Amino acid sequence: MLVSMEEHRGPGHIRLLCVLALGALPGFLVWRLSEGVLQGGDVFFAMGAFPLALLLSLFFLPFPLKPQIPLWLPLLSVVIFTSLGHLRLPTSVTNDEEAYIYQAEIFASGRLTEEIVGPACPDGVSHCPTHRRQLMERKNEDGISVRYAKYPPGVSLAIAPFSFLGIPFLAVLLASILDIWLLTKLARRFGIAAPAWPPLLLATTPFFLLVQSSFQSEVFTLPAALLGYLCLLRLRDKNGTFKWNAIALGAAAGWIFLCRPLTGVVFGVACLPGLLRNSESNPAPGWRAIIYSILGGLPFLVGAIIYNRLQTGEWLLSTYHAYALRFGPFDQEGAPLDIYGNGEFISGVVRQLGRWSVGVFGILGMAALAIWGLWKSRARDGGSAFLITIGIPIAYSFHWYPGHWAYLGPLYCFETIGFLTLGVFAILDRAPGFWRRGLPLAATIAGITFFVHRYRLSEEIAELRNAPVAFAESMEGLPANSVILLPLSRQSAKYNTPSKPPFSAKEFVYVRELPGERQTRLALKSMGLDGRPLYRFNLGGTREFDSITLVR
Repeated sequence: MLVSMEEHRGPGHIRLLCVLALGALPGFLVWRLSEGVLQGGDVFFAMGAFPLALLLSLFFLPFPLKPQIPLWLPLLSVVIFTSLGHLRLPTSVTNDEEAYIYQAEIFASGRLTEEIVGPACPDGVSHCPTHRRQLMERKNEDGISVRYAKYPPGVSLAIAPFSFLGIPFLAVLLASILDIWLLTKLARRFGIAAPAWPPLLLATTPFFLLVQSSFQSEVFTLPAALLGYLCLLRLRDKNGTFKWNAIALGAAAGWIFLCRPLTGVVFGVACLPGLLRNSESNPAPGWRAIIYSILGGLPFLVGAIIYNRLQTGEWLLSTYHAYALRFGPFDQEGAPLDIYGNGEFISGVVRQLGRWSVGVFGILGMAALAIWGLWKSRARDGGSAFLITIGIPIAYSFHWYPGHWAYLGPLYCFETIGFLTLGVFAILDRAPGFWRRGLPLAATIAGITFFVHRYRLSEEIAELRNAPVAFAESMEGLPANSVILLPLSRQSAKYNTPSKPPFSAKEFVYVRELPGERQTRLALKSMGLDGRPLYRFNLGGTREFDSITLVR
Protein backbone atom coordinates (compact mmCIF):
# COMPACT_ATOMS: atom_id res chain seq x y z
CA MET A 1 0.00 0.00 0.00
CA LEU A 2 2.91 2.32 0.79
CA VAL A 3 4.28 1.80 -2.72
CA SER A 4 0.91 2.62 -4.24
CA MET A 5 0.67 5.82 -2.22
CA GLU A 6 4.17 6.83 -3.31
CA GLU A 7 3.31 6.15 -6.94
CA HIS A 8 0.16 8.21 -6.55
CA ARG A 9 2.05 11.14 -5.01
CA GLY A 10 4.72 10.98 -7.66
CA PRO A 11 8.43 11.74 -7.34
CA GLY A 12 9.55 14.63 -5.16
CA HIS A 13 11.93 17.49 -5.91
CA ILE A 14 14.95 15.81 -4.27
CA ARG A 15 14.62 12.54 -6.17
CA LEU A 16 14.07 14.36 -9.44
CA LEU A 17 17.15 16.54 -8.89
CA CYS A 18 19.27 13.50 -7.97
CA VAL A 19 18.24 11.64 -11.12
CA LEU A 20 18.90 14.74 -13.24
CA ALA A 21 22.36 15.19 -11.65
CA LEU A 22 23.17 11.50 -12.12
CA GLY A 23 22.14 11.76 -15.77
CA ALA A 24 24.43 14.76 -16.24
CA LEU A 25 27.59 12.85 -15.20
CA PRO A 26 28.14 11.02 -18.53
CA GLY A 27 27.96 14.36 -20.36
CA PHE A 28 30.79 15.77 -18.25
CA LEU A 29 32.81 12.55 -18.57
CA VAL A 30 32.56 12.54 -22.36
CA TRP A 31 33.36 16.23 -22.55
CA ARG A 32 36.53 15.76 -20.47
CA LEU A 33 37.72 12.33 -21.64
CA SER A 34 36.60 11.87 -25.28
CA GLU A 35 37.86 14.71 -27.44
CA GLY A 36 35.64 15.51 -30.43
CA VAL A 37 32.55 13.61 -29.28
CA LEU A 38 31.09 16.85 -27.92
CA GLN A 39 32.10 20.34 -29.01
CA GLY A 40 33.40 22.85 -26.49
CA GLY A 41 30.19 24.66 -25.63
CA ASP A 42 27.72 21.79 -25.79
CA VAL A 43 27.78 20.87 -22.10
CA PHE A 44 27.46 24.48 -20.93
CA PHE A 45 24.69 25.15 -23.41
CA ALA A 46 22.71 22.20 -22.05
CA MET A 47 23.44 23.29 -18.45
CA GLY A 48 21.81 26.67 -19.04
CA ALA A 49 18.47 25.13 -19.99
CA PHE A 50 17.59 24.01 -16.44
CA PRO A 51 17.74 27.53 -14.93
CA LEU A 52 15.60 28.57 -17.90
CA ALA A 53 13.04 25.97 -16.81
CA LEU A 54 13.03 27.43 -13.30
CA LEU A 55 12.53 30.98 -14.57
CA LEU A 56 9.76 29.93 -16.92
CA SER A 57 8.01 28.02 -14.16
CA LEU A 58 8.12 31.03 -11.84
CA PHE A 59 6.94 33.34 -14.61
CA PHE A 60 3.99 31.14 -15.44
CA LEU A 61 3.16 30.33 -11.80
CA PRO A 62 0.12 32.65 -11.68
CA PHE A 63 -0.90 31.47 -15.18
CA PRO A 64 -0.67 27.66 -15.36
CA LEU A 65 0.31 26.44 -18.78
CA LYS A 66 -2.57 25.12 -20.79
CA PRO A 67 -1.96 21.35 -20.78
CA GLN A 68 -3.69 20.67 -24.07
CA ILE A 69 -2.05 21.90 -27.26
CA PRO A 70 -3.24 21.19 -30.81
CA LEU A 71 -1.55 18.41 -32.77
CA TRP A 72 -0.91 20.76 -35.69
CA LEU A 73 1.69 22.59 -33.57
CA PRO A 74 4.28 19.74 -33.43
CA LEU A 75 3.41 18.81 -37.01
CA LEU A 76 4.05 22.37 -38.18
CA SER A 77 7.26 22.51 -36.16
CA VAL A 78 8.69 19.32 -37.62
CA VAL A 79 7.71 20.27 -41.18
CA ILE A 80 9.35 23.70 -40.89
CA PHE A 81 12.59 22.60 -39.23
CA THR A 82 13.03 19.45 -41.30
CA SER A 83 12.48 21.42 -44.50
CA LEU A 84 14.82 24.24 -43.51
CA GLY A 85 17.44 21.72 -42.39
CA HIS A 86 17.48 20.12 -45.83
CA LEU A 87 17.03 23.16 -48.02
CA ARG A 88 19.93 25.10 -46.47
CA LEU A 89 22.53 22.38 -47.07
CA PRO A 90 24.26 22.43 -50.49
CA THR A 91 25.00 18.70 -50.21
CA SER A 92 24.82 15.84 -47.72
CA VAL A 93 26.91 15.95 -44.56
CA THR A 94 28.25 12.38 -44.74
CA ASN A 95 29.34 9.83 -47.31
CA ASP A 96 26.77 7.45 -45.83
CA GLU A 97 23.95 9.70 -47.00
CA GLU A 98 25.52 10.03 -50.43
CA ALA A 99 25.61 6.22 -50.66
CA TYR A 100 21.94 5.86 -49.69
CA ILE A 101 20.89 8.45 -52.28
CA TYR A 102 23.14 6.86 -54.92
CA GLN A 103 21.59 3.43 -54.40
CA ALA A 104 18.08 4.95 -54.35
CA GLU A 105 18.74 6.45 -57.79
CA ILE A 106 19.87 3.03 -59.05
CA PHE A 107 16.73 1.39 -57.62
CA ALA A 108 14.58 4.15 -59.15
CA SER A 109 16.06 3.29 -62.56
CA GLY A 110 15.00 -0.35 -62.13
CA ARG A 111 18.50 -1.74 -61.53
CA LEU A 112 20.48 -3.15 -58.59
CA THR A 113 23.95 -1.98 -59.70
CA GLU A 114 25.58 0.56 -61.97
CA GLU A 115 28.21 -0.35 -64.52
CA ILE A 116 31.54 1.40 -63.92
CA VAL A 117 32.75 3.66 -66.71
CA GLY A 118 36.54 3.65 -66.80
CA PRO A 119 39.00 1.73 -64.61
CA ALA A 120 37.66 -0.14 -61.60
CA CYS A 121 39.44 -0.16 -58.27
CA PRO A 122 41.66 -3.13 -57.45
CA ASP A 123 41.22 -4.80 -54.06
CA GLY A 124 42.06 -2.57 -51.11
CA VAL A 125 42.78 0.49 -53.27
CA SER A 126 40.64 3.63 -53.37
CA HIS A 127 42.85 5.57 -55.81
CA CYS A 128 40.40 5.46 -58.71
CA PRO A 129 39.12 8.44 -60.69
CA THR A 130 35.44 7.95 -59.80
CA HIS A 131 35.78 6.08 -56.50
CA ARG A 132 33.22 7.11 -53.90
CA ARG A 133 33.50 6.15 -50.27
CA GLN A 134 30.89 3.68 -48.97
CA LEU A 135 30.31 2.29 -52.48
CA MET A 136 31.28 -1.29 -53.27
CA GLU A 137 32.97 -2.06 -56.58
CA ARG A 138 33.38 -5.58 -57.99
CA LYS A 139 33.07 -7.66 -61.13
CA ASN A 140 29.73 -9.39 -61.66
CA GLU A 141 29.23 -12.89 -63.05
CA ASP A 142 29.63 -11.55 -66.61
CA GLY A 143 33.00 -10.00 -65.77
CA ILE A 144 31.62 -6.44 -65.89
CA SER A 145 32.75 -3.99 -63.19
CA VAL A 146 29.76 -2.68 -61.23
CA ARG A 147 29.17 -0.34 -58.32
CA TYR A 148 26.53 -0.23 -55.55
CA ALA A 149 26.13 1.09 -52.00
CA LYS A 150 27.64 -1.02 -49.22
CA TYR A 151 24.57 -0.68 -47.01
CA PRO A 152 21.48 -2.90 -46.67
CA PRO A 153 18.75 -1.96 -49.17
CA GLY A 154 15.97 -0.73 -46.87
CA VAL A 155 16.85 2.95 -46.67
CA SER A 156 17.44 3.32 -50.40
CA LEU A 157 14.16 1.50 -51.10
CA ALA A 158 12.36 4.07 -48.94
CA ILE A 159 13.99 6.97 -50.81
CA ALA A 160 13.72 5.44 -54.31
CA PRO A 161 10.10 6.44 -55.16
CA PHE A 162 10.87 10.05 -54.25
CA SER A 163 14.18 9.93 -56.15
CA PHE A 164 12.19 8.80 -59.18
CA LEU A 165 10.05 11.95 -58.75
CA GLY A 166 13.17 14.10 -58.29
CA ILE A 167 12.34 15.06 -54.68
CA PRO A 168 14.16 12.59 -52.36
CA PHE A 169 13.82 14.99 -49.42
CA LEU A 170 10.10 14.18 -49.22
CA ALA A 171 10.98 10.69 -47.95
CA VAL A 172 12.55 12.28 -44.85
CA LEU A 173 9.67 14.71 -44.42
CA LEU A 174 7.15 11.88 -44.56
CA ALA A 175 9.16 9.94 -41.96
CA SER A 176 9.12 13.02 -39.68
CA ILE A 177 5.35 13.35 -39.97
CA LEU A 178 4.90 9.63 -39.22
CA ASP A 179 7.06 10.04 -36.10
CA ILE A 180 4.79 12.79 -34.79
CA TRP A 181 1.56 10.94 -35.59
CA LEU A 182 2.70 7.63 -34.08
CA LEU A 183 4.11 9.27 -30.95
CA THR A 184 0.77 11.03 -30.41
CA LYS A 185 -1.04 7.69 -30.54
CA LEU A 186 1.47 6.19 -28.12
CA ALA A 187 1.12 9.15 -25.74
CA ARG A 188 -2.65 8.60 -25.64
CA ARG A 189 -2.17 4.89 -24.98
CA PHE A 190 0.27 5.74 -22.18
CA GLY A 191 -2.42 7.94 -20.64
CA ILE A 192 -0.27 11.08 -20.79
CA ALA A 193 -2.39 14.07 -19.75
CA ALA A 194 -1.49 16.23 -22.76
CA PRO A 195 -0.81 13.75 -25.61
CA ALA A 196 0.40 16.44 -28.06
CA TRP A 197 3.20 17.57 -25.73
CA PRO A 198 5.50 14.53 -26.28
CA PRO A 199 5.37 15.06 -30.09
CA LEU A 200 6.14 18.76 -29.58
CA LEU A 201 9.10 17.89 -27.38
CA LEU A 202 10.31 15.42 -30.02
CA ALA A 203 9.81 17.96 -32.82
CA THR A 204 12.01 20.50 -30.99
CA THR A 205 14.73 18.15 -29.68
CA PRO A 206 18.10 19.18 -31.17
CA PHE A 207 19.27 15.60 -31.72
CA PHE A 208 16.05 14.75 -33.57
CA LEU A 209 16.13 17.88 -35.74
CA LEU A 210 19.79 17.48 -36.68
CA VAL A 211 19.31 13.87 -37.78
CA GLN A 212 16.06 14.68 -39.60
CA SER A 213 18.09 17.22 -41.60
CA SER A 214 19.91 14.25 -43.13
CA PHE A 215 19.33 11.03 -45.06
CA GLN A 216 20.82 8.85 -42.34
CA SER A 217 19.35 5.35 -42.05
CA GLU A 218 17.97 5.99 -38.56
CA VAL A 219 15.49 8.48 -40.05
CA PHE A 220 13.68 5.55 -41.67
CA THR A 221 13.84 3.11 -38.75
CA LEU A 222 12.40 5.37 -36.03
CA PRO A 223 8.84 5.30 -37.49
CA ALA A 224 9.03 1.50 -37.72
CA ALA A 225 10.17 1.24 -34.09
CA LEU A 226 7.26 3.43 -32.94
CA LEU A 227 4.77 1.49 -35.07
CA GLY A 228 6.05 -1.87 -33.81
CA TYR A 229 5.83 -0.70 -30.20
CA LEU A 230 2.29 0.58 -30.76
CA CYS A 231 1.31 -2.86 -32.09
CA LEU A 232 2.93 -4.46 -29.03
CA LEU A 233 0.81 -2.31 -26.69
CA ARG A 234 -2.31 -3.08 -28.71
CA LEU A 235 -1.56 -6.80 -28.39
CA ARG A 236 -1.19 -6.53 -24.62
CA ASP A 237 -4.36 -4.46 -24.31
CA LYS A 238 -6.29 -6.89 -26.54
CA ASN A 239 -7.09 -3.96 -28.80
CA GLY A 240 -7.68 -4.57 -32.51
CA THR A 241 -7.14 -7.74 -34.51
CA PHE A 242 -4.68 -9.99 -32.71
CA LYS A 243 -3.19 -11.60 -35.81
CA TRP A 244 -2.63 -8.39 -37.76
CA ASN A 245 -1.12 -6.51 -34.81
CA ALA A 246 1.36 -9.36 -34.35
CA ILE A 247 2.17 -9.49 -38.07
CA ALA A 248 2.63 -5.69 -38.13
CA LEU A 249 4.97 -5.92 -35.13
CA GLY A 250 7.08 -8.51 -36.96
CA ALA A 251 7.02 -6.48 -40.17
CA ALA A 252 8.24 -3.39 -38.26
CA ALA A 253 11.15 -5.39 -36.82
CA GLY A 254 11.82 -6.83 -40.28
CA TRP A 255 11.91 -3.40 -41.89
CA ILE A 256 14.35 -2.17 -39.24
CA PHE A 257 16.50 -5.23 -39.98
CA LEU A 258 16.41 -4.43 -43.71
CA CYS A 259 17.76 -0.94 -42.90
CA ARG A 260 19.93 -1.58 -39.83
CA PRO A 261 20.33 -5.32 -39.10
CA LEU A 262 21.79 -5.05 -35.59
CA THR A 263 19.09 -2.58 -34.50
CA GLY A 264 16.42 -4.87 -35.93
CA VAL A 265 17.72 -7.83 -33.92
CA VAL A 266 17.88 -5.79 -30.68
CA PHE A 267 14.37 -4.42 -31.26
CA GLY A 268 12.92 -7.87 -31.92
CA VAL A 269 14.57 -9.46 -28.87
CA ALA A 270 13.52 -6.56 -26.61
CA CYS A 271 9.87 -7.04 -27.66
CA LEU A 272 9.83 -10.65 -26.43
CA PRO A 273 9.19 -9.79 -22.74
CA GLY A 274 6.23 -7.65 -23.82
CA LEU A 275 4.78 -10.64 -25.64
CA LEU A 276 5.49 -13.18 -22.89
CA ARG A 277 5.32 -11.31 -19.57
CA ASN A 278 1.91 -10.98 -17.92
CA SER A 279 0.69 -7.65 -16.54
CA GLU A 280 -1.50 -7.17 -13.48
CA SER A 281 -4.57 -6.49 -15.60
CA ASN A 282 -4.02 -8.67 -18.71
CA PRO A 283 -2.25 -11.88 -19.61
CA ALA A 284 0.58 -11.56 -22.16
CA PRO A 285 -0.20 -12.32 -25.82
CA GLY A 286 2.05 -15.39 -25.64
CA TRP A 287 3.78 -17.65 -28.15
CA ARG A 288 1.02 -17.40 -30.73
CA ALA A 289 1.83 -13.68 -31.14
CA ILE A 290 5.51 -14.53 -31.54
CA ILE A 291 4.72 -16.99 -34.34
CA TYR A 292 2.64 -14.39 -36.20
CA SER A 293 5.38 -11.79 -35.63
CA ILE A 294 7.95 -14.13 -37.15
CA LEU A 295 5.69 -14.55 -40.17
CA GLY A 296 5.46 -10.75 -40.47
CA GLY A 297 9.23 -10.32 -40.38
CA LEU A 298 10.15 -13.32 -42.54
CA PRO A 299 9.70 -11.61 -45.95
CA PHE A 300 12.17 -8.90 -44.94
CA LEU A 301 14.73 -11.45 -43.74
CA VAL A 302 14.37 -13.43 -46.99
CA GLY A 303 14.68 -10.20 -48.98
CA ALA A 304 17.90 -9.30 -47.15
CA ILE A 305 19.41 -12.73 -47.85
CA ILE A 306 18.45 -12.63 -51.52
CA TYR A 307 19.91 -9.11 -51.81
CA ASN A 308 23.18 -10.39 -50.33
CA ARG A 309 23.29 -13.19 -52.90
CA LEU A 310 22.61 -10.86 -55.84
CA GLN A 311 25.18 -8.27 -54.78
CA THR A 312 28.00 -10.23 -53.13
CA GLY A 313 27.48 -13.68 -54.64
CA GLU A 314 26.97 -15.26 -51.19
CA TRP A 315 23.74 -15.69 -49.23
CA LEU A 316 25.16 -14.76 -45.81
CA LEU A 317 27.85 -12.24 -46.82
CA SER A 318 26.31 -8.81 -46.41
CA THR A 319 27.23 -5.91 -48.66
CA TYR A 320 28.43 -4.04 -45.56
CA HIS A 321 30.84 -6.79 -44.56
CA ALA A 322 32.06 -7.30 -48.12
CA TYR A 323 32.99 -3.61 -48.35
CA ALA A 324 34.83 -3.76 -45.02
CA LEU A 325 36.87 -6.74 -46.21
CA ARG A 326 37.88 -4.92 -49.39
CA PHE A 327 38.27 -1.25 -48.55
CA GLY A 328 38.81 -1.21 -44.78
CA PRO A 329 39.78 0.75 -42.76
CA PHE A 330 42.20 -1.88 -41.48
CA ASP A 331 44.07 -2.34 -38.22
CA GLN A 332 47.83 -2.91 -38.00
CA GLU A 333 47.40 -6.62 -38.73
CA GLY A 334 45.37 -5.87 -41.85
CA ALA A 335 41.98 -6.93 -40.41
CA PRO A 336 39.00 -4.69 -41.22
CA LEU A 337 37.95 -2.36 -38.38
CA ASP A 338 34.53 -1.42 -39.72
CA ILE A 339 32.69 -4.50 -38.50
CA TYR A 340 30.87 -5.14 -35.23
CA GLY A 341 32.80 -6.39 -32.22
CA ASN A 342 35.86 -4.14 -32.59
CA GLY A 343 34.77 -1.43 -30.16
CA GLU A 344 35.87 -0.77 -26.58
CA PHE A 345 32.71 -1.52 -24.62
CA ILE A 346 33.15 0.75 -21.56
CA SER A 347 34.21 3.83 -23.51
CA GLY A 348 31.46 3.07 -26.03
CA VAL A 349 28.76 3.06 -23.34
CA VAL A 350 30.10 6.29 -21.84
CA ARG A 351 30.09 7.97 -25.27
CA GLN A 352 26.50 6.92 -25.93
CA LEU A 353 25.26 8.02 -22.50
CA GLY A 354 27.24 11.26 -22.68
CA ARG A 355 25.64 12.24 -25.96
CA TRP A 356 22.21 11.28 -24.63
CA SER A 357 22.84 13.45 -21.59
CA VAL A 358 23.56 16.55 -23.66
CA GLY A 359 21.79 16.19 -26.99
CA VAL A 360 18.41 14.70 -26.03
CA PHE A 361 15.86 17.42 -25.12
CA GLY A 362 18.58 20.10 -24.83
CA ILE A 363 18.63 19.96 -21.01
CA LEU A 364 21.65 18.33 -19.38
CA GLY A 365 20.72 15.00 -17.80
CA MET A 366 17.05 15.03 -18.78
CA ALA A 367 17.48 11.70 -20.58
CA ALA A 368 17.96 10.10 -17.15
CA LEU A 369 14.43 11.16 -16.19
CA ALA A 370 13.23 9.44 -19.35
CA ILE A 371 15.01 6.15 -18.55
CA TRP A 372 13.57 6.30 -15.03
CA GLY A 373 10.10 6.84 -16.47
CA LEU A 374 10.43 3.84 -18.80
CA TRP A 375 11.59 1.66 -15.90
CA LYS A 376 8.59 2.68 -13.80
CA SER A 377 6.27 1.99 -16.77
CA ARG A 378 7.55 -1.53 -17.39
CA ALA A 379 4.32 -3.15 -16.13
CA ARG A 380 2.56 -1.58 -19.12
CA ASP A 381 4.72 -3.27 -21.79
CA GLY A 382 6.61 -5.99 -19.97
CA GLY A 383 9.68 -3.75 -19.89
CA SER A 384 10.16 -3.77 -23.67
CA ALA A 385 10.56 0.01 -24.10
CA PHE A 386 13.16 0.07 -21.34
CA LEU A 387 15.02 -2.86 -22.91
CA ILE A 388 14.97 -1.27 -26.36
CA THR A 389 16.30 1.98 -24.94
CA ILE A 390 19.23 0.45 -23.08
CA GLY A 391 19.79 -2.49 -25.44
CA ILE A 392 20.59 -0.47 -28.57
CA PRO A 393 23.39 1.64 -27.00
CA ILE A 394 24.85 -1.46 -25.34
CA ALA A 395 24.90 -3.31 -28.66
CA TYR A 396 26.53 -0.45 -30.55
CA SER A 397 29.14 0.07 -27.85
CA PHE A 398 30.90 -2.93 -29.42
CA HIS A 399 31.26 -0.99 -32.69
CA TRP A 400 34.58 0.72 -33.34
CA TYR A 401 33.05 3.96 -34.63
CA PRO A 402 30.82 6.04 -32.28
CA GLY A 403 28.72 7.76 -34.97
CA HIS A 404 29.18 11.14 -36.61
CA TRP A 405 29.70 13.95 -34.10
CA ALA A 406 27.85 16.55 -36.18
CA TYR A 407 24.48 15.14 -35.08
CA LEU A 408 25.18 15.83 -31.36
CA GLY A 409 23.31 12.80 -30.00
CA PRO A 410 24.29 9.10 -30.16
CA LEU A 411 23.40 8.50 -33.82
CA TYR A 412 23.25 4.70 -33.59
CA CYS A 413 20.72 5.04 -30.74
CA PHE A 414 18.40 7.42 -32.59
CA GLU A 415 15.49 4.94 -32.51
CA THR A 416 15.38 5.28 -28.72
CA ILE A 417 14.42 8.94 -28.81
CA GLY A 418 10.68 8.26 -29.18
CA PHE A 419 10.70 5.95 -26.16
CA LEU A 420 12.72 8.46 -24.13
CA THR A 421 10.11 11.12 -24.88
CA LEU A 422 7.35 8.86 -23.54
CA GLY A 423 9.45 8.10 -20.46
CA VAL A 424 9.96 11.78 -19.66
CA PHE A 425 6.24 12.48 -19.58
CA ALA A 426 5.52 9.29 -17.64
CA ILE A 427 7.55 10.98 -14.87
CA LEU A 428 6.56 14.61 -15.40
CA ASP A 429 2.82 13.88 -15.36
CA ARG A 430 3.20 12.96 -11.68
CA ALA A 431 5.92 15.49 -10.80
CA PRO A 432 5.53 18.75 -8.83
CA GLY A 433 4.28 21.82 -10.67
CA PHE A 434 7.69 23.34 -11.43
CA TRP A 435 8.81 20.21 -13.25
CA ARG A 436 5.48 19.66 -14.95
CA ARG A 437 5.17 23.25 -16.18
CA GLY A 438 8.69 24.57 -16.62
CA LEU A 439 10.69 21.61 -17.91
CA PRO A 440 8.74 20.81 -21.11
CA LEU A 441 8.48 24.47 -22.08
CA ALA A 442 12.18 25.10 -21.40
CA ALA A 443 13.12 21.97 -23.34
CA THR A 444 11.22 23.12 -26.43
CA ILE A 445 12.82 26.58 -26.33
CA ALA A 446 16.31 25.27 -25.51
CA GLY A 447 15.98 22.50 -28.07
CA ILE A 448 15.25 24.85 -30.96
CA THR A 449 18.01 27.23 -29.85
CA PHE A 450 20.48 24.37 -29.45
CA PHE A 451 19.54 23.02 -32.91
CA VAL A 452 20.13 26.39 -34.58
CA HIS A 453 23.44 26.78 -32.72
CA ARG A 454 24.63 23.26 -33.61
CA TYR A 455 23.31 23.24 -37.18
CA ARG A 456 26.13 25.55 -38.30
CA LEU A 457 28.53 22.60 -37.98
CA SER A 458 26.47 20.64 -40.48
CA GLU A 459 26.54 23.64 -42.80
CA GLU A 460 30.32 23.92 -42.52
CA ILE A 461 30.83 20.24 -43.36
CA ALA A 462 28.39 20.42 -46.28
CA GLU A 463 30.16 23.52 -47.63
CA LEU A 464 33.52 21.77 -47.34
CA ARG A 465 32.16 18.79 -49.25
CA ASN A 466 30.68 21.08 -51.89
CA ALA A 467 33.75 23.33 -52.16
CA PRO A 468 35.01 22.13 -55.59
CA VAL A 469 31.55 22.52 -57.16
CA ALA A 470 30.90 25.90 -55.58
CA PHE A 471 34.35 27.19 -56.51
CA ALA A 472 34.15 25.96 -60.11
CA GLU A 473 30.69 27.44 -60.63
CA SER A 474 31.86 30.78 -59.27
CA MET A 475 34.76 31.04 -61.75
CA GLU A 476 34.06 33.11 -64.84
CA GLY A 477 35.26 31.79 -68.18
CA LEU A 478 35.63 28.16 -67.10
CA PRO A 479 34.55 26.03 -70.09
CA ALA A 480 31.30 24.14 -69.54
CA ASN A 481 32.87 20.79 -70.43
CA SER A 482 35.88 21.15 -68.11
CA VAL A 483 37.31 18.20 -66.23
CA ILE A 484 38.32 19.15 -62.68
CA LEU A 485 40.80 16.94 -60.84
CA LEU A 486 40.13 16.42 -57.14
CA PRO A 487 43.36 16.36 -55.12
CA LEU A 488 44.91 13.07 -54.08
CA SER A 489 44.70 13.71 -50.34
CA ARG A 490 43.03 12.11 -47.33
CA GLN A 491 40.85 15.15 -46.72
CA SER A 492 39.65 15.30 -50.30
CA ALA A 493 39.04 11.53 -50.40
CA LYS A 494 36.85 11.89 -47.32
CA TYR A 495 34.87 14.99 -48.27
CA ASN A 496 34.88 15.53 -52.04
CA THR A 497 32.71 13.30 -54.23
CA PRO A 498 33.54 12.60 -57.89
CA SER A 499 30.93 12.89 -60.63
CA LYS A 500 28.72 9.95 -61.45
CA PRO A 501 29.04 8.50 -65.00
CA PRO A 502 27.86 8.76 -67.71
CA PHE A 503 29.37 12.22 -68.07
CA SER A 504 27.58 15.05 -69.82
CA ALA A 505 29.47 17.04 -72.46
CA LYS A 506 27.86 20.25 -71.17
CA GLU A 507 28.64 19.98 -67.47
CA PHE A 508 31.72 20.05 -65.25
CA VAL A 509 33.13 16.61 -64.49
CA TYR A 510 34.92 16.00 -61.18
CA VAL A 511 37.29 13.01 -60.97
CA ARG A 512 40.05 12.02 -58.61
CA GLU A 513 43.63 12.61 -59.63
CA LEU A 514 45.79 9.48 -59.66
CA PRO A 515 49.42 9.14 -58.52
CA GLY A 516 51.41 10.23 -61.55
CA GLU A 517 50.37 12.30 -64.55
CA ARG A 518 50.54 9.35 -66.96
CA GLN A 519 48.10 7.26 -64.92
CA THR A 520 45.70 10.18 -64.70
CA ARG A 521 45.74 10.80 -68.46
CA LEU A 522 45.24 7.11 -69.26
CA ALA A 523 42.30 6.98 -66.86
CA LEU A 524 40.74 10.07 -68.45
CA LYS A 525 41.12 8.51 -71.89
CA SER A 526 39.42 5.28 -70.76
CA MET A 527 36.47 7.30 -69.48
CA GLY A 528 36.09 9.29 -72.72
CA LEU A 529 37.30 12.51 -71.09
CA ASP A 530 40.48 12.90 -73.12
CA GLY A 531 40.69 16.20 -75.00
CA ARG A 532 38.51 18.18 -72.60
CA PRO A 533 39.92 21.26 -70.81
CA LEU A 534 41.64 19.96 -67.68
CA TYR A 535 41.89 21.83 -64.36
CA ARG A 536 43.11 20.93 -60.88
CA PHE A 537 41.20 21.89 -57.73
CA ASN A 538 43.62 22.87 -54.97
CA LEU A 539 42.18 22.31 -51.50
CA GLY A 540 43.37 24.91 -49.03
CA GLY A 541 43.13 25.11 -45.26
CA THR A 542 40.08 27.34 -45.58
CA ARG A 543 37.78 28.10 -48.48
CA GLU A 544 39.57 31.42 -49.03
CA PHE A 545 42.69 29.51 -50.10
CA ASP A 546 40.95 27.10 -52.50
CA SER A 547 41.83 27.60 -56.14
CA ILE A 548 41.52 26.02 -59.59
CA THR A 549 44.53 25.96 -61.90
CA LEU A 550 44.78 25.00 -65.56
CA VAL A 551 46.60 21.71 -66.28
CA ARG A 552 46.27 21.80 -70.05
